Amino acid sequence: MRKILTLLMMVFICIASQAATSFYLTGTFNGWKPDQSQYQFKESNGIYTLKVSSLTGDFKVTTSDWSQQFGCDSPIEYGKTYKCVRASNGHNMILSEGTANNILITFDLANQTVRVDGNATLYLVGISTTGRHPRFMLSITAMVYIPFSPVTSAAISR
Repeated sequence: MRKILTLLMMVFICIASQAATSFYLTGTFNGWKPDQSQYQFKESNGIYTLKVSSLTGDFKVTTSDWSQQFGCDSPIEYGKTYKCVRASNGHNMILSEGTANNILITFDLANQTVRVDGNATLYLVGISTTGRHPRFMLSITAMVYIPFSPVTSAAISR
């Protein structure tokens, strides 16, 4: 009877320790510090999610003690699921867009996959104006960025 109780306690401790595993988003954006509460994933049934207002640079999914690290070997595109590599060094993830705002990162521990959903940061370089009319404008239609020529811009401004 004592052996059965000991075995049950060991199983319970093992299950409890697995359920208590916390994962963090760790990378160049936070100096590779793995235990910052604002970058802690929320867990539900083995699926870990994290909303981040902005992300740039290399990153990984890690535990606070670095005993578990997950990364990918290819740039991450929005809306695609990637198989992760359990890594010790290297295999850092990076966004194909470089920088993103208001993103949701989903990490599936059982399947060791990651998915990033968010909005790319759009940069428009070289904006100039003449008077009060913009010389160049950018329209976002159905998530496609459409540049307008100065002629179109002037026609729209009138």
